[in-house]
Amino acid sequence: MNTVPKTPSCIVVIGASWGGIQALRTLLTQLRSPFCFAVVIVIHQDRQRASQLPQLLNDTAAFRVVEAADKEPIVAGNVYISTPNYHLLVEQDGTLSHTIDKPVNYCRPSVDVLFQTAADAFGDRVVAVVLTGANHDGAAGAQRVKQRGGKVFVQNPKEAEAKAMPLATIRDTEVDFIGSLEAIIDKLNGIGQHV
Repeated sequence: MNTVPKTPSCIVVIGASWGGIQALRTLLTQLRSPFCFAVVIVIHQDRQRASQLPQLLNDTAAFRVVEAADKEPIVAGNVYISTPNYHLLVEQDGTLSHTIDKPVNYCRPSVDVLFQTAADAFGDRVVAVVLTGANHDGAAGAQRVKQRGGKVFVQNPKEAEAKAMPLATIRDTEVDFIGSLEAIIDKLNGIGQHV
C-alpha cells in the first residue's frame, strides 16, 4: 500500500482570485495522488459567507481537501484552502495560522501573506503557483519565494480568465515557469510522487 510521509518534503502554495475556482478544479482534478508535498491555497472569496470550496473540490479530488484550521499541522498529501476574511500563514513550526491583520492589496486573505510566510518557513522547499486573478496580489510574495530559493510557476496570462495577477508576477519576478494549467499540473506531478 502506498503511504505518504506526514512531514511534507516541500510545500506548494497557490494563489488565485477571479476565475480561480475553475482553475483550481482543473488543477486538483489532475494532480496525481499520493504526493509527498502539501498544498496550501489562498483564493479571494466573499468575506461575508462561509466557504463551500473545500466541499466542492473534495467532490472531484482524489485526496483530502479541507478548510485550513488555525494551528493545524501541515501534512503531506493534504490540500488546505483559506478561510474567508482571515489571512492564512505558514508558521516556522510547520503549522498554519490565521490572522485578522489589515487587508493587503485590499485582500484578506492575501496571497502575498501566504507566499511570504511559506518562503520564510520552508525556504527553497517552496513552489509558488500564481493563477488567474484581477489584481496584483501574489507578486510581492513570489519575489520573497525567489529570494529564499524557491520556485515560482505562473499561469499563462493568455489563458487566464483574469490576467492581472499572472502579469504582475511575471513583471516583478524572475519566474521559473509560465504555462497552461495542464503544463503546471505536469510540473507539480513531477515534483515528487511518493511510491
